[in-house]
Amino acid sequence: MLIDWTLKKRLGLFAYGNLVVVILVVLTLVYSWLKIEKALERQDYALKVQNMSFSLQRTILKEDVAHLEGAMKWETNLVSLTKILNQPPELTPAQQTLQNSLITQNKSLDILYRKLMGIASKTIGGKIENLLTKRLLVQVDMIVTDSQHLAALARNDIKKIEKRQILIILITLLCGVLILFVGAHRIGFLVSEAVYNLKQGIDSINKRQFKQLPSIHGFEELSRFIAQFNQMSSQLEKTTVTRDVLQQIVEERTAVLKQIANTDHLTQIANRVALFERGNMEFARAKKYNHSLTLLLIDCDWFKKINENYGHSIGDNLLFQLARICERQLKDEDFLARYNGAEFAILLPHSDITGGLDIAYAIKDAISENALYKEEEKIEFSVSIGLAALMKKHDSFENMLADAEAALTSAKDKGKNCIDVTSP
Repeated sequence: MLIDWTLKKRLGLFAYGNLVVVILVVLTLVYSWLKIEKALERQDYALKVQNMSFSLQRTILKEDVAHLEGAMKWETNLVSLTKILNQPPELTPAQQTLQNSLITQNKSLDILYRKLMGIASKTIGGKIENLLTKRLLVQVDMIVTDSQHLAALARNDIKKIEKRQILIILITLLCGVLILFVGAHRIGFLVSEAVYNLKQGIDSINKRQFKQLPSIHGFEELSRFIAQFNQMSSQLEKTTVTRDVLQQIVEERTAVLKQIANTDHLTQIANRVALFERGNMEFARAKKYNHSLTLLLIDCDWFKKINENYGHSIGDNLLFQLARICERQLKDEDFLARYNGAEFAILLPHSDITGGLDIAYAIKDAISENALYKEEEKIEFSVSIGLAALMKKHDSFENMLADAEAALTSAKDKGKNCIDVTSP
């Protein structure tokens, strides 16, 4: 019983060690995420300041800020910049120095602008107004320079934090692995003899020999387990096919039948049934987590005429080649299916309408580079593409599909070889 008690104690210590390692890793990841998130907030803030300072610079270069239209644009941008500067995130000391400089320069900018407006309102004009305008431009240039420096500091800060946190995570994981390795090694040493005997018994079952394992004296728990193993071996000896083997056969055959049922035999991609199954799943997921989702419908132009002029075998080859062209433009998470006849559908999870347009134009470009030939005759073909992005009005995948069909019809009405969009 002493050996049995020691094994329980070591297993308990090993379990507690696992729990401590998991907690440490989780805390390290959370800490790293918080540090990176703060760095990203600082970078986002720096970019906002930089973009707004660029807007001020463009306004003073393109508009007469001393007059009504230019003054309205200038004041709007200046108010936006002031609002951004008044709501900074937690900054590093170097970034805070630049932040203080930006606030001071922004106040100077406001003072210069009010002086300029005072001169313009009194119609003094002339050289003083031009001089103040130039000083205003110089002040804006200084703000632009500081904002660019602030953005550069934010980018460097992110790189440093990423390297430091990755090192911390690696050290934590290494320490955890070492602790778990030592614990596992000690436990493995205690039960090595029992495991070896069990392995011999399993090997004998695989060879249909069904040997009986010797009992381990002084190791009561494993002795009971080995007794149960010997009983199971005796039962298996009476039959050659187990329930697990039958279950595996059923699962393998079911998987093959499902794949056949969901695959288009001509193009070897998903069929209409698989499209609706995957479409409803992606639609529900996008709605639940507020993700983007874009659907493309692709129709081969003049497909009926190609079949009539060159034969159905050429038409089949065209559809097969078009499926391969589409596949090469997609990522692993994207989904391609044959929708109907010469129509194909592409689901783009986590992609907005801009990403869908990129895929659509990439497919059109690839088609222009992959002509189809019958003997030596080149067969030109093109596609019309309709896109629909997920909108609040969509309450089902079928509604989204209807918008994509409408966009496809519009693209074909424009003269074919076109792309049309239904989006927010």
